[in-house]
Amino acid sequence: MTFADLLRRLFGSAEEAIVRRIAGDPEKLGLSWRTNIVDLLKVLDLDTSQDARRELAADLAVEYDEQDEAANRRLQTAVMGRLQKFGQP
Repeated sequence: MTFADLLRRLFGSAEEAIVRRIAGDPEKLGLSWRTNIVDLLKVLDLDTSQDARRELAADLAVEYDEQDEAANRRLQTAVMGRLQKFGQP
């Protein structure tokens, strides 16, 4: 999965698009997508596997080692930062 895969799932501003997806699926209401990369990927119906996250991290030039507890936080920060830039008019 690449960052482009993420973007293909979004329309309008990133946050609005994610909120629309959550509103349409009650099972996703409790997910912490703003702070958790796995939850964000679940909201977008994307692969949450280590391999998918490793590929996404490589695409965003983020150091990702699944043995490192901070790896998912770094990836989440990078994705949200990129989405924010993408969603700007």
